[in-house]
Amino acid sequence: MTMVKTIFKAWTLGCLGVFGVLIVGFVGWSIWTGLIQPRATAGTACLRESRCVYTIANGPDSVRIIGYAPDGSRLISRGSQTLIHDAATGERISRINPNFDGLYSVQFMGDWPEIAVFGGGMIEFYDYDGVLKRTWRGAPGERTAHFAAIPIVNGFALAQEEAILFYSLSDGSNFTQLPDSAGMSRLSTSHDGEILGAYHAETETIHVWPLSNIQAAITIPATDRVRDLQVSADGALVAWHVDSAAFVAQTSDGTILLTAPGFGDIRVTMLSLAVNGEQLAVGFADGSVEIWSLESRTIVQLLEHSRQLFWLDLSPDGQHLAVGLQRNVVVTMPDEHERWQRINHPERPVSRNTYPVSSTQPGFAIVWALDPSN
Repeated sequence: MTMVKTIFKAWTLGCLGVFGVLIVGFVGWSIWTGLIQPRATAGTACLRESRCVYTIANGPDSVRIIGYAPDGSRLISRGSQTLIHDAATGERISRINPNFDGLYSVQFMGDWPEIAVFGGGMIEFYDYDGVLKRTWRGAPGERTAHFAAIPIVNGFALAQEEAILFYSLSDGSNFTQLPDSAGMSRLSTSHDGEILGAYHAETETIHVWPLSNIQAAITIPATDRVRDLQVSADGALVAWHVDSAAFVAQTSDGTILLTAPGFGDIRVTMLSLAVNGEQLAVGFADGSVEIWSLESRTIVQLLEHSRQLFWLDLSPDGQHLAVGLQRNVVVTMPDEHERWQRINHPERPVSRNTYPVSSTQPGFAIVWALDPSN
């Protein structure tokens, strides 16, 4: 009997020992993949390229760039968490943790120094340090997918099926609606909210309203399905892209100022219009980014990444570009020959630079300094 107890005790301790090793191993693996590896990979990504300002780690998977604050003080990323960073250094300031379930979007509110988090019929408003200021709950059936800040009237707009509706920030009430605005989506406004742009999918048209004089609204044919739309900070320009090209037009009369075409069968996937109104960043499905000068209407800089980016944004002063990266992306800087070939012969595929800045196992965000000579 004593022998049986001894054997059983030894077997139990052995099992517990193996189980303990497995637990310790799993905890160690979780810490490595969730905390250490992303930071280690992001931390070494800038060592081989001087134009890399800093990187942002945010969990073990892809990291999305939400964008810069209008005053340039903050930058938001989304990975495992939604983080607010100091835009100058990339240091984490705070975390946004919405009090509702499901998918949500995050957006700076123009001249109103707050951040809107919207989804699931709710909107939460945070200050730049991540402190919750107020919460709006919509009536049953009210959508929050298409949101725009309207600081000029201390409010915000939501695109509903029947019209674009305007709500008060102070009490959340719906106080008016925009005539002839049924079926709109992809709302965007100038930083003061005076100029409102939207897309109508059924007619494939872009609509721009000066809210102080809605009779002066204009309509711009889009030629294809619009994937994204942005009104410039001062309201003078509207930019949008379809799969085959990106465009910039005047909001006063719809005149097209710039067409940034795709090349071959590589789709345009994203764009960012600089707050200073001088540059347009255009992202492509192959991970490349073109920086266009709106004055000269030419490509002035090219960056390459081996896979489609997880969004991008130009800093308000136009001196930096923040891009979000997926897992397993090789980041390269084209040499002068590749850059010349892309700019002068866009119909020809650009050969890949074999000098990678970093091969990312977990994704991270990277902030590039743009060439001041361009």
